[in-house]
Amino acid sequence: MPSWWFQLLSWRSLQVENGRSIRKTAFILQGQEESARPDLIERVSFRTKAVTEVKKSGYGKHISGGIRMDTSGLPQSTESYWLQAREKTGFPPLKEDIYADTAVIGGGLAGMMSAYELSRRGRDVVVLEARTLFEGTSGKTTAKLSSQHGLHYAKMLKMHGRKKARLYFEAQEEAIAAVERLAEAGASCDFERKEACIYAETYEGKRELEKEARAYHALGIPGIYEEVDSPSERVKAKLRLPDQAQFHPVRLMNWLAAEIEKNGGRLYEQTRVVKTKEGEAVRIDTESGAVVTADNCITASHIPFQDTAGMYFSRLEPERSYSIAVEADPSQVQQMLLGIDGEKVSLRTAWVDGREMILVGGQSHKPGTVASTETCYEALARYAYRELGASRIHWRWSAQDFTSLDDVPYIGRLTRWHKHTYTACGFKKWGMTGGIAAAFLLADLIEGRENRMKPVFDPARSSGPAAAGRLAKKLSGDGGWMFRSHLPDTPLTEELPEPGSGAVVRSGAGLAAVYRREDGGINSLSGACSHLYCGVTWNEAEKSWDCPCHGSRFNVEGEVLEGPAVKPLAKMKLDDGK
Repeated sequence: MPSWWFQLLSWRSLQVENGRSIRKTAFILQGQEESARPDLIERVSFRTKAVTEVKKSGYGKHISGGIRMDTSGLPQSTESYWLQAREKTGFPPLKEDIYADTAVIGGGLAGMMSAYELSRRGRDVVVLEARTLFEGTSGKTTAKLSSQHGLHYAKMLKMHGRKKARLYFEAQEEAIAAVERLAEAGASCDFERKEACIYAETYEGKRELEKEARAYHALGIPGIYEEVDSPSERVKAKLRLPDQAQFHPVRLMNWLAAEIEKNGGRLYEQTRVVKTKEGEAVRIDTESGAVVTADNCITASHIPFQDTAGMYFSRLEPERSYSIAVEADPSQVQQMLLGIDGEKVSLRTAWVDGREMILVGGQSHKPGTVASTETCYEALARYAYRELGASRIHWRWSAQDFTSLDDVPYIGRLTRWHKHTYTACGFKKWGMTGGIAAAFLLADLIEGRENRMKPVFDPARSSGPAAAGRLAKKLSGDGGWMFRSHLPDTPLTEELPEPGSGAVVRSGAGLAAVYRREDGGINSLSGACSHLYCGVTWNEAEKSWDCPCHGSRFNVEGEVLEGPAVKPLAKMKLDDGK
């Protein structure tokens, strides 16, 4: 078995760069066999060459002179670039009762990979997608395949111990390797091995990176910690993880869909599931009235909609984030980068419209809590112009993610009392590796096979007092908004919105979510979310109604865009002549 060890190499010699004295320190985390230890000096010397590249990596660099701050060049559309690669759409809606060995609810990466893996094993599989395949978060991701999930392992090591934290890392690594195998088997998805890197811009952030580096050492994760101890340097420290990857998610899911069909699986779009009930088999009711009877059911719909089973809406925290694809020198971004402080920007390269561009992501917030979501895109645009010297923004889009109370996904039986209903959710923005890992675990659970990852992701696991405190804070915040949003004296606009805009107005004793169409007509809906009746707010950039409590979202017609809601916003007639 490998013996993992930690080597600290530090030097305090002063180097002069651009007229400034800089002290640099590097921690090298390296995995080796016991018998290979004589190679220590040679390998560490090779690794430390990268320390002198701190200023050449592109991030943290200021572009002097001619900075473009105008953000009027943002594209009008907010559709994801990835979705342009969909090869087949228009799968039929389910119109009749059917039977399947396993029904998968949700057509994102977790659902598609689960369906593929089960169909590959000879199972009769049906996929039920409420809207269109791939158009959820899996089609709006930054598409990083990485085991480096921000500041994750120090926290997980403390909360769950070394064994589970190490298994979590192994699950992510196995997921990356699985996508690589699929790419070699014919899934043309632009798979490319890349180094991942998280970086800090403050001394407080540097201390957090040091903690994470120590956790890497304890878990045998082959990371490389580097720091630049100079007040004049923007990036204070970074933690690198070699041999990670990036890819094109929709191209992979195109391939998965084709393989599922080849294996006899069936795919349905515009088929919203509204209820499941478990007996000897699982009864799955759809909005149209068609019923699916299945021996097993996987809920991979981003967040489980079965409110009374597991209360997942109270255990998952929703968050929205934004991405833009910019035309800039791609050599500035040699790694997949993620800031842990400062502007907390995510960076990677991608081939977009025949050019290698830089994807810039960030500006995360809870749904429904930002007054003008256009400002989130504008902030990313300013960053791209200022830091990357961007000349044009080609695409922009946003996504929604859910995070569990302990930052570890829930993958397994829906509750401990369910025997045939499973879930995969709460990936904390890392659903590309998490969704792949979920597919292998769920397939094994359905087939009764042992899987060492089961206790790591078990939805019924105990997460300790920290998670309990987080739950209490979430419930207090959600309840507070639910109460305040319906108070008679809650400040609301008295004016109807301009064409193309929306606003929540008071209509009689209730709230009305009012959208004025470009033709001047009015769409008037209930301002109370159809899930648990929290007041919704207007999302300017995406033209949607968002619920700050549990993350449900609706379009201007009231149709569900994001769960846990399964019912549309009710139509509402305005009172008082509005």
